[in-house]
Amino acid sequence: MNPQPDPAPDADESQHWTEAFRYIALITLVLCGWAVLYYAQAAVKPLIISGLVAYVLSTIVDGLGKATRLSRQTLVVLVYFTSLAIFLFLPALLAPTLITQSQQIYTDVQYSFDELRTAVLQPIRTPSGTMRLGEMFPGLAELSLSSLLPSSATVIELLQATSANLAWTVMIVVTTYYLLSGWPRLRNWMIGLT
Repeated sequence: MNPQPDPAPDADESQHWTEAFRYIALITLVLCGWAVLYYAQAAVKPLIISGLVAYVLSTIVDGLGKATRLSRQTLVVLVYFTSLAIFLFLPALLAPTLITQSQQIYTDVQYSFDELRTAVLQPIRTPSGTMRLGEMFPGLAELSLSSLLPSSATVIELLQATSANLAWTVMIVVTTYYLLSGWPRLRNWMIGLT
């Protein structure tokens, strides 16, 4: 009366899932993927940008790797910091021109408001008499450039948006470096998934 242990299940039986379990697993994975994308949707665009920049810079690194005897990591650092310097110094080079142009635009808009105010206050002669636009549209006479300047709430919203954009920019810069330095391993890993 020696009890015999149950025979081990066949290899084929232990490797197959039931059809119902596969559907449940698929639905669960799709819902989890959707939830991750929904809650992390703000990070998806910067990650895509990082991937595209890393892809472009990786081709430059690969081309330089064929032309020189430097290691990939050295080339990654050189290409990355060179492109980062260009990215940072280009706006600095354009800043004086942009400041001059914005001051000119401000002067032109102020002049346009003065001309509009003068035109509104001038009576218009018609065959039936004179017409004053200032009386028909009383707000036009008081219209000035200062009325179009943002309020403090708008300035706070602008600062919030700027700080959020700065944080995403830092994320793009850092992620681009890590994607660029680990691109061959990442590519091999993704190919191994297929």
